[in-house]
Amino acid sequence: MQFIHNGVTIHHTIKPRLKHSYISIDEYGEVHLKTPKVSKEFIFELLEKKAVWIAKHSQKNKRQKPLFAKEIELFGAIENIENIPELRNILNNIKVKTPQNYQRHIDFFYKNLAKEYIPKRVEYFAKKMGLEYSRIGFRKMKRRWGSCSKDRVLTFNTNLIKRPKAFIDEVVVHELAHIVHFNHSKKFYKLMERYLEK
Repeated sequence: MQFIHNGVTIHHTIKPRLKHSYISIDEYGEVHLKTPKVSKEFIFELLEKKAVWIAKHSQKNKRQKPLFAKEIELFGAIENIENIPELRNILNNIKVKTPQNYQRHIDFFYKNLAKEYIPKRVEYFAKKMGLEYSRIGFRKMKRRWGSCSKDRVLTFNTNLIKRPKAFIDEVVVHELAHIVHFNHSKKFYKLMERYLEK
C-alpha cells in the first residue's frame, strides 16, 4: 500500500515472515518500506527516526520517472507489471505508445478483472443475505465505490480492484444492504455488520 508521510510517498509492503523492518530508496527517489506486521505508531516512529536519511538519499537518487509505470495497484498491493502476463502482453502490443493510451489499457484491464472477480463476491453475499439484485454494472468513478438503484441495479467502481479484497467485500455488502434499507440508518449498518467476515 502507499501513504504520504512528511510530504513523501511511502510504498509499504507487509511481509509477516520478516524479523526486521527495512527502508530503501530506488533510482527514482521513491521510498520503499518493508516490515513485518507492526502498528502504525511503530511505522511513524521509524520514519521519523530515519527522516533525515530519507530526505538526503531520496534527493540524491531522484531521476526522471519513466514515461510508463512499471507497477500497478492490485488487491491492496503494488504489483510489477512484468509479473502480470495478461497485462504485460496487452501493454507490449500497444501500437501508439502514449501515456494516455497506456493508462486506457490499464483501465481496461481493471474493468475486465472487476467483471470477473466482483460478481462472484456479489453472488456469494447475495445468497448469504437472502437478497436478489437485477443486474451488475461497472464504470470508473471518481467519488464513489459503488451504488444501488431502487431497481436493484448494482454498479461498482472498476478501481475497486486496486483495493484489498476485504474492502471489496465491504463495498459489496454495503450496496446489497441498500436493497433492504435505501439509507444509512442504524438498521442498515447492523445488517452490514451481520454479514461481513470477522
